[in-house]
Amino acid sequence: MSSRGASSLSGGPGKCFAFIDADNVADGFHDAFKHRNLAEDCKKFYSLEILLRSIPASRKYLFSAAPDGQDTHDWLVKLRSEQNFLYRQGRLIEKGRSRKQQGVDVMIAVEALKCAHSRIMDSCILFTDDGDLLPLVSAIVDLGIHTTVVGFGNPAKGDVAREFQDRCDNYVHVGDQILAKSVIDGGRSNSGGNCNKATFESFGRLEVFEDGTNRHALAFDSNGGIYVCDVPTEVMDDFTTYSYQYFAKKDAAFARYRLLQSFFQ
Repeated sequence: MSSRGASSLSGGPGKCFAFIDADNVADGFHDAFKHRNLAEDCKKFYSLEILLRSIPASRKYLFSAAPDGQDTHDWLVKLRSEQNFLYRQGRLIEKGRSRKQQGVDVMIAVEALKCAHSRIMDSCILFTDDGDLLPLVSAIVDLGIHTTVVGFGNPAKGDVAREFQDRCDNYVHVGDQILAKSVIDGGRSNSGGNCNKATFESFGRLEVFEDGTNRHALAFDSNGGIYVCDVPTEVMDDFTTYSYQYFAKKDAAFARYRLLQSFFQ
């Protein structure tokens, strides 16, 4: 089935259920920041817990083989106790120094196919990068369930992501816009407004940031806050107003800025 990648996460028609391979998604979430070269102190402003809450589904199944009590899965403990999240526990098998989840793929397949056959869902979202679930996607689509696959893989660069894209109704690559949904409240813009060149230069120490497409002026105040303008200072004048946003925490501003690439799109 032909499909195109999307930059936004939306549910399918009718009643939509989500099936989330939690351990696989957690690894992908971690790698997404590693590939973007974000500093460790910037990563604290992002939360997988918040991202998973943003999935537009009336019921969300969480599948994990992580043992209870693991600090790295505090987010999972919180979500499984919330309304509309249903939790399914797999097993974690240790082989030498490595650990591998067991039974999670089967549980996802069984749960998704039960919902598809009973017609209690009209559409589904499968959040995973696990190629072992490719046959499941084909089966659900053949049953007439509108299927969206969400993954960190880029179809243009990876065989597994490309195969998912070919088999589902809609493939969503978790890029900058979707990752921005995971920003915690403390990492969001505190305020914004308009300024001219003289006003912006009065905000603090100036720098220029290039997001790959455009150049932007940055001003750092004495408290570590950051002002981000939609243009660099060399094109500003005192007779025109320009948009800016202010962040009280420098690290949060950089973290969000690096992912969104531009506040002003």
